[in-house]
Amino acid sequence: MGKVYYTLEEARAALPRVKPVLKQLIELHLKLTVQEHIDIGFEEPFEQYLQSLRQATHWHQTQVKLLQLLGKLAQIGVYVKSPERGLIDFYAMHEGREIFLCYQYPEESITHWHELELGFAGRQSVEMLERA
Repeated sequence: MGKVYYTLEEARAALPRVKPVLKQLIELHLKLTVQEHIDIGFEEPFEQYLQSLRQATHWHQTQVKLLQLLGKLAQIGVYVKSPERGLIDFYAMHEGREIFLCYQYPEESITHWHELELGFAGRQSVEMLERA
């Protein structure tokens, strides 16, 4: 599995496969965040022990599901920047250099790109790429 370069059209065509996975990622990340803050206490030490085991098992199962989704996206060349925000990038080439085609769930389409080092704050409209 290596780096995949997308054209704008190819990245947009991949979105129907990517969006449901991103939605699941966001939900699982939220679930993990909530699980980390749940603390049910029992007076009986053994009951507390059992509850701790149940919580840890559930947390790890959710974590495995999240990692599987990240792996699924990586297989098709999607770079996940923020699972909690559904923020991803597709590698692309423009004028002989690498750029990112930027997408954030639940946007309808890919409408922005940015230089690799600039990130989300440096997003620019893809209109420039479409004209080139």
